[in-house]
Amino acid sequence: MINKEEKNKLLKRRILSDFKQKEEKVNSAINIKIEDRFLAQNNIEEKITEEEENLSEVDDQKRLFLKLAGLVGLGVAGSALFPSKAGAYVAGSTPTSNVVGLKNSSNTRINPATEEKQNELIGHFALQMDDSSTANVTYVGTASIGSLTSGAVWRIIKIDETSGLSITWADGNDSFDNIWDNRTSLTYL
Repeated sequence: MINKEEKNKLLKRRILSDFKQKEEKVNSAINIKIEDRFLAQNNIEEKITEEEENLSEVDDQKRLFLKLAGLVGLGVAGSALFPSKAGAYVAGSTPTSNVVGLKNSSNTRINPATEEKQNELIGHFALQMDDSSTANVTYVGTASIGSLTSGAVWRIIKIDETSGLSITWADGNDSFDNIWDNRTSLTYL
């Protein structure tokens, strides 16, 4: 990863290189114009018009270079003014800290990862998994904590990897109305 000082050095080299190329083009254009003047002394008015057009082109090149140098300068100034961790402004912390948080609509910091919030979202479930009853098939069941495997209170998923990957639900739905002990004989849709 390139640090800020190396970035600035590379930027300066690039600007100097661009400037030298532009300067060589301008010098080349001027040398050509001087040679043209000596060769065409008989037609002074035509050469004056041509010279004005060429100077306009050189001015356009200079303007383009100055615009580029200005944009680069603004970029350098902007990178100095704004922190490298600008995402911190969006995520609710300050750019000087490594702590990122969320804020609610009244701009108060909130913690969405509390145990109560997780239980609201996920709920309390018992989990059963069987990957040995049938080859290349895994059964996953969820029910309320403390449920008996013989009760019709289970939601069961069948993951079949026999030919590709197929995930189906017992009875074709995600209802808690199946018996875990009967998982291998249920109908999966």
